[in-house]
Amino acid sequence: MKYIVLSALFLFSCKEKETRKNPEKKDSVTVVKTPVAVSQHDTDILKILVDEEAETEKGARSDYKDYSVSFSNDGDSYTVSFQKIASDDFNNDGITDYIVERDSEGMLGGNANTNSEVMYIIMGKNSTISEKHEILMYAPFSYNILDGISYEGGKLKASAVQNYRVYSVPEDSLQSAQLSFVYKDGNVYEESYLTGCELGKWKNKKIFNSASEHYRSIDRHNYTETVNEKYHSAGFEASAELSGCDNMNIVFEGNYKTADTGIKSIGEKKKKTVS
Repeated sequence: MKYIVLSALFLFSCKEKETRKNPEKKDSVTVVKTPVAVSQHDTDILKILVDEEAETEKGARSDYKDYSVSFSNDGDSYTVSFQKIASDDFNNDGITDYIVERDSEGMLGGNANTNSEVMYIIMGKNSTISEKHEILMYAPFSYNILDGISYEGGKLKASAVQNYRVYSVPEDSLQSAQLSFVYKDGNVYEESYLTGCELGKWKNKKIFNSASEHYRSIDRHNYTETVNEKYHSAGFEASAELSGCDNMNIVFEGNYKTADTGIKSIGEKKKKTVS
């Protein structure tokens, strides 16, 4: 028995032209991050994340005092550390959730292992992680660089400036903006997406009529909503991701389980998949 993989990219336009969602030029404001008090009943989320990170590579060294993990990486060593930004019950289920900063530091500043991100972590029962949503703060080729992270009034605030490695403009022409992230209706949103993007106004985004799996999150670079779904039927599996701001992008992949790998059979299945 063999598998046939069929992939397709669909673009649906809601407006005449799609523009990359860049920060709007504003005065930059630096916000100082303050320590968050932890109650005795809170889960040690940082230890959970350290253990999870250490499982990604054999021989990793965990440090629970600094909540960090060190990797030898065949001589190109790097260290991943975690710092809690906030503890709150974002989905109002009575279980404490967390916002955590993850920093990875390589041997050189431009190293692929040098990056930072903010993670919204929604907890389930028995100290298990139910959801994880990631917002990229910095990577060598991230669209933006986030700084001045703070949590206040149920919102994560950040200052953003375009990454000079990505945009071919003079440094004094790089745009900046103040961003505000909020967890609502089961997902993390940058608030301007909800009001400034056509897709941000759509409710209950779905791809398949009878999806076997459905998961929403936030795009690490553009801060738009992403919807991932899977579909299963006899001899066929499909996965798809929906994203975008004013233009809807759908990436689709289908897998057929079949003994017939002839050109005619593959052509018929391809036609059936995209029709």
